[in-house]
Amino acid sequence: MPARGLIYDRNGALLADNVSAYRLELIPEQVEDIDLALEKLGAFINITPDDLKRFQRARDNSRRFLPITVKLRLDEQEVARFAVNRHRFPGVEVVPYLTRRYLHGDLFAHVIGYVARLDAEDLKAMGDERYSVLSHTGKTGIERAYEERLRGTIGYEEIETNARGRSLGVLKRHVSQAGTDLRLSLDLALQQATAEAQAIGLDELLLDDGVAIVEWAERIEPLLPPDHLRITLTVLDDTRRELIFAPHGLRAAELARRIVNW
Repeated sequence: MPARGLIYDRNGALLADNVSAYRLELIPEQVEDIDLALEKLGAFINITPDDLKRFQRARDNSRRFLPITVKLRLDEQEVARFAVNRHRFPGVEVVPYLTRRYLHGDLFAHVIGYVARLDAEDLKAMGDERYSVLSHTGKTGIERAYEERLRGTIGYEEIETNARGRSLGVLKRHVSQAGTDLRLSLDLALQQATAEAQAIGLDELLLDDGVAIVEWAERIEPLLPPDHLRITLTVLDDTRRELIFAPHGLRAAELARRIVNW
C-alpha cells in the first residue's frame, strides 16, 4: 500500500501527514464459528455495532479466503491484549497500516477536507478494482480534488489462479508508488491569527458564525507599510467589523494579541 502524499502550507509547515495504526482482520474460511469468535474478541477489543455491520456487509461481498477488516484504529491496549490471546483466534490478525492525521485540527478543514472509509460509489468512480484494497479515500476539499495524486499507485501482483480463484503462483509483481506531496498557498501562522481574531470578534458580538477576510493593507491604504494586513469580519446578518492593521510575519500568538482594537 502506498503512503498518502503529505500536505504543507506555503512555507513548508506540515498540515496533514500519516501515522501508524492497527486494524483487526479476519479470514472467514480459517475461522470455524465467526459469530462466536467475534463475541470472544469483544471481551478485550471494543467492537461496536457499526463495526459489526460493516464487517457483515464486507463479508457478504467477499470471498471466504480473503481477509476482512473487523475494526480500524485499535489502541495500544487492545493490540497488547490481542497479542496475549492470539493463539485462541486462528484466522484473526492485527495488521499495521497508515491513517491520516491533521496536525491543526479543524483549522484547515474547510480547505483540506478529510478522508473517510471507501464505499461502493468511491470505488465505482475510481474505475479500478485494485483500489478495493484501500480502506479510506478523500471525501471533501483538497483530499478529494487531488485524490489521484495524493493516494499514489497501488502495488499489486499478477497471479495464476484455479477455477475457485485461489492463487497457484505469482507471475509478476508491481511495486507501489507513494502519493505526491502538495504545497498550498495557505499560510499557517496567518490562518491561526485570523481564526483567533475571528473568535474574539464573534465572542464580542455574541454570535457563533462569521467569515473573516484578510487583505493586504497597501491595496487599500497605499501610505501604510506593505507588510501590514487588514482583517474584516462579516457575520450572518451582514454586520461588518474591521480590525486594526497588523504586521504580517509575526508569530501567530503575537499577531493575535495585536488584532484586538475594533
